[in-house]
Amino acid sequence: MVGRKLLNAVAGSGVFAQQYDPFTAEPSVNSTDYGPTALALLEYITLMFGVAIDGEFRLWSGVGTSENSTYRQEFGKRRYRLELGGRMEAYLDNQRLFVCSRGFRIATDEAGQVLWAVNIEEKPLLFRFEDMTRIICRWVKPNEKVTLGQIIVT
Repeated sequence: MVGRKLLNAVAGSGVFAQQYDPFTAEPSVNSTDYGPTALALLEYITLMFGVAIDGEFRLWSGVGTSENSTYRQEFGKRRYRLELGGRMEAYLDNQRLFVCSRGFRIATDEAGQVLWAVNIEEKPLLFRFEDMTRIICRWVKPNEKVTLGQIIVT
């Protein structure tokens, strides 16, 4: 929610302010090119529409339902790509790892093994996940974290 609010405030004003009014999202008049705001926005974009490297985890995220985008990142010798359309399609070194419904964050290890999923939207969502060996379908509450071992495979 914070990431969406910051994205909307920056998009609405066109500046990277140090502060925004919490009620109107108007930027402060004291700064229009505040570097930490730009860095925070890049981090939120990654956590909303991309692949974040978090220690041993790779966090693949696709909020919303209508934005189409492609996120690419190279980290070490690995290439990560996340295609967002009506669903999320995750690729590691050009090998498709999984296809998943939007509104989720999927954690994998460095090798691409899927570990868990969490609903990152504000409402229950139907989690539809497919990889090379299975299709998983289940309703997931907001902030609910599920491991693949807890999900019924259909």
